[in-house]
Amino acid sequence: MRENSRWLSNADRQSTMMRFSYQIISTEPLRVRDIAGEEKFTGMVAQHCSKVYVVSDRGRIVYVGSSKQPLRNRLYGALRSKGQSGYFGYAWKKSTAALTLDVWVLDGVRVEKGKRCVTAETVEAEVVFLIRERDGNWPKHQTEIHFHPSEPRHREIAATIYEEIRKRA
Repeated sequence: MRENSRWLSNADRQSTMMRFSYQIISTEPLRVRDIAGEEKFTGMVAQHCSKVYVVSDRGRIVYVGSSKQPLRNRLYGALRSKGQSGYFGYAWKKSTAALTLDVWVLDGVRVEKGKRCVTAETVEAEVVFLIRERDGNWPKHQTEIHFHPSEPRHREIAATIYEEIRKRA
């Protein structure tokens, strides 16, 4: 499912933030389904671009991440990880709950090969901070956060993401 939301990037232009929603059918192997019944990632979610993704259980956010790579690639590696080099992947991968995956593509945010997407990481951290502030604790399966100095636009995007997910609670 794709929904469009507006967000301010700077005073002289508007950009869009596109939302895609999926049900996580299984994590081993990774299977998702969108509202139209398609069992694959499509559109910009499957491309190299800036995105923030949220895993939730009935409107309760359990994990927030960001990526610039196609989301299937990002999720696949973390879901298959078994502790090699000390990395065990996502803590939510063993959850038995019916999880929802929402992805916001941050259109207009430049992605450079070999460089971090600081905008997406900043929004990710701001969403996680909002959860801590408003819900009283960190997301259940959040194991790391990358903090960067934020601007009002990052906090506005984070608030939009948080509120859209909490509507399901």
